[in-house]
Amino acid sequence: AGLFIPRQFTLQLSLFMAAMLITSISAHTLYTTLEQADKEQNALMERSANLLANLAITCASPMLTRDYGAVEKLLLLSANSEELRTLMVFNRSGQMISQVIHTPGKPPEAVFDILNMIPPTGRITQFSWTDAKGKSLSSPNFTWSAEHLVIWRSLDEFGYPGSLRAEISTEPLKTNILHIIKDGIFTAILASVLSVSLLLLYLRRPVA
Repeated sequence: AGLFIPRQFTLQLSLFMAAMLITSISAHTLYTTLEQADKEQNALMERSANLLANLAITCASPMLTRDYGAVEKLLLLSANSEELRTLMVFNRSGQMISQVIHTPGKPPEAVFDILNMIPPTGRITQFSWTDAKGKSLSSPNFTWSAEHLVIWRSLDEFGYPGSLRAEISTEPLKTNILHIIKDGIFTAILASVLSVSLLLLYLRRPVA
């Protein structure tokens, strides 16, 4: 290893300071990138939760009067988001009452299907991540294998014993995170090159 270490003290000092600069810049860039990715995840969850909260308020009245046609229209109006894939309404026994599917590149459409799914109990709004096969992931946070964010929103507080369910695509989230990572790598490389160049230029004179 000693063959790669220069004998001149000036070069040793330059290499040491350059390595410290690169390490500190890379560590700061990594931290900033992870922080921004976490903000993107939280923004997606908050945006989706607000969508279901507003939808729960508007759907409460027609659900109580069993006006399922009006419920379907409300679901269609709420499903225009690019990342939203499905919106469903279930009663307490887990029977699906209404469903709207939003295929990428196409307008949302109501699709009749016989589906039973027991809504979770507990918190009013619950989140989970699922993979490409629809299997729930154990991690409460986003991982790259997650294809959808699934949200359940209880309607009990409005007097209707049922729930709303939404599936949100993670493709836009992954795209944003990739942009953040690429920008972070570019910034780290540029800052490192500039910093090391200025350092070497400054240390050109012998160090006393």
